[in-house]
Amino acid sequence: MHFGKSFEELLRTLPDEYQKQAIDYKKLKKLIRAVVVELNAAGLSPDLLHQLLDAQSAKGKERALGERPGELHPSKVLVHHGPPEAHITEESSGSSPDETPKLVDAAQLHPETRHRRSGSLLWTLQHTRASRESLAADAWAGQLDDEKDATLVPLPPSPTEDIEEGAKAVDVAIPADQAFFALLSQMVAQISQLQKQLSNDFTSDVQGLSNAVSSAARPVSEKGGSDLYAWREIFALWVESEVFESTSERTRGERPLAEAEDRLGDFARQVTKRGLGDGRTLKRAESRAAVEKFLELNLFVLNLKKFERANADAARKILKKHAKRTALPTPTLSDSALIMLPRYEPATSLAHTLLLALTETLLPVLPSVEDYTCLICTSIAFRPIRLDCSHLFCVRCLAKMQKAGEANCPLCRAPTVLHASRANLDMALQNFLQDWFPKEVREKAKSNDREAAQEEMEERVHSLLNRLVCTN
Repeated sequence: MHFGKSFEELLRTLPDEYQKQAIDYKKLKKLIRAVVVELNAAGLSPDLLHQLLDAQSAKGKERALGERPGELHPSKVLVHHGPPEAHITEESSGSSPDETPKLVDAAQLHPETRHRRSGSLLWTLQHTRASRESLAADAWAGQLDDEKDATLVPLPPSPTEDIEEGAKAVDVAIPADQAFFALLSQMVAQISQLQKQLSNDFTSDVQGLSNAVSSAARPVSEKGGSDLYAWREIFALWVESEVFESTSERTRGERPLAEAEDRLGDFARQVTKRGLGDGRTLKRAESRAAVEKFLELNLFVLNLKKFERANADAARKILKKHAKRTALPTPTLSDSALIMLPRYEPATSLAHTLLLALTETLLPVLPSVEDYTCLICTSIAFRPIRLDCSHLFCVRCLAKMQKAGEANCPLCRAPTVLHASRANLDMALQNFLQDWFPKEVREKAKSNDREAAQEEMEERVHSLLNRLVCTN
């Protein structure tokens, strides 16, 4: 499938606001054809321009090596693109007025309607598999990475360069080329404006979701019910799913669009399977609404990744097509003030930035049990003892160390273990753990009771055996 066709199909899977702001690949192709027509009318076919540029490039290499220049071409062609800021008229662009793209002002977008689907988003996502449009986008991205960068085409000499004796300078203005770069600059500026607005809206949505989860996942001891453990399980599932980026050594980094789409669907199916998206587990109505919002934000990131990938690849593809069809070089930033989309890198993409914001703002809303574990038994610090060196352990582990005569802290080796007493019990932390981790505290208490009973039984058996030995 041609790039232009698959590009349009991918855009149709995105919200209307994205489609209106995307690069108009078809109109840019029309302008390239107009450039070719104007060049041919001036007697400058692409083949001839390629020969001129190759000759000038070879001559520059000879001069750099200190060699005598070879036979000079009888003329130099100075092609003026014209400033991209110039107003595009019907006469200058070579196209009719109805072909001029009508770009939508980002201020007219309605954030509350973005990514809304009919019915439950949880139901929709769990019945979704990777689309062929996403598979096509992953395929064309790999093809573009293997292609030569269009911006490496050699630039023609500037008008200020000296003209050798006997050479003739020909100044050719190409209005359609001027229109091409002006239009591309305008489109990229529109995308940049849209990205800024989307970033602000996303940050606001994440903060609102954070407040909703904080209210719904309150401590269990408070009145009104709590969905604390349900949200812990939802977040744990999401982290384990690694929807957008992998942390494993073999596949570390950004996932392909199709794989991310599949993983988001798998996450939704797991949420439904465990009853985490409805009243079976979620007691509060605000929690059920927050689950939908959380999925919507994930879909937002996925669509933004598609949008960024599609436009970055379209920009590079159209520049390569321009260089190939016209043999004209791409203007430099100083010549055209053209703001080009960067080569797609996860570390610099807006989608990656927003994903970090979602992770760093939302996940810390709920205290994590890993932050309050005893480093000796690796479970929650039941009846936490804070040593004079400030390190934290559970009371049973400290009692075992004192019984064994171990005086040094397992972490910093400070001689604080034997000095610990009831006064080292951190009552504030004990109450905090009781509120936020009641299940873990109960399980640890039962485990301690079982272990204490077993130790007591072993001591009794050992004492009985000793008495029997002494009697005999």
